[in-house]
Amino acid sequence: MRGPAFIVRTYGDLGNVLHTFINAAALAVENQRFLANLIFTPYAEYFSGTAACPVICYPAQPPASSAMLAFAMRKDWLRRLLFSAKWRRRLAPCLFTLDAPDDFEVREGFPALQQVAADPRAVVICAWNLHLPELVERHAEKLRAYFSLSPVWRQRLDEWLALEPRPAKWVGVHIRRFGPNYGPGEQYYRTNDFYRTHMREMADALGPGTGFLICSDAPVDLANYAGLPVRLGPGHRILDLYALSSCDWIFGPFSTFSAWASWVGKVPRFQVMDDQPLQLANFKIHRFD
Repeated sequence: MRGPAFIVRTYGDLGNVLHTFINAAALAVENQRFLANLIFTPYAEYFSGTAACPVICYPAQPPASSAMLAFAMRKDWLRRLLFSAKWRRRLAPCLFTLDAPDDFEVREGFPALQQVAADPRAVVICAWNLHLPELVERHAEKLRAYFSLSPVWRQRLDEWLALEPRPAKWVGVHIRRFGPNYGPGEQYYRTNDFYRTHMREMADALGPGTGFLICSDAPVDLANYAGLPVRLGPGHRILDLYALSSCDWIFGPFSTFSAWASWVGKVPRFQVMDDQPLQLANFKIHRFD
């Protein structure tokens, strides 16, 4: 086993955090490294692989030094130490840093990834925008099990799902309103009329028994979707995310949130910013590429 790897930063909210974690986990396990995620504590309770672990790591079995590592993580000492460029320079004999600008996509073939494979030193992962679909798919089933809902949150989702009958053909609709580029007039913004039109197209294509689940980070006025069989999501970020993953199809904007729902639930997804018509043939399960 080579030196461990550490995630010390991410960019954005839950979808991006999961995007970084799963790609880094696949990279670590492929290169026989233990991965500790030093920024995942706010989300740990949600997932079966992290809920009961004092050390948030992949694989879930912590190393022999887990008690010391857990203490350092709880006090946030280790993250602050490894996040510091000054200290990383001082510790260079035993640390290798995988870094890139936030708008740069780290893909297979990136030279630093070869060093992750060959370098015996510990790896500090500062880059967040990792795209390693082949590695993720190679370890997909174990990763999906790790990121399944913890028993407490699985029960909460099941209770919510049981409140109403599930449509025979359930389409998840992700409407995002907050964040850079998602406001009115910005790149990823789509109007209520836009979503309503696409939902009617889906209903016509799928036929009787079609229903819609809308999950949004902003209040939704159901009057905008009158005449369509719509259910609103639970209203909690993790429950919305995994409710979407329970659907048969998903469509929404460019977003790691609905992309994660597609991947973890193996649900075909259509990204509405694409220059493609909304047709069932254009729905694909997300691959992190």
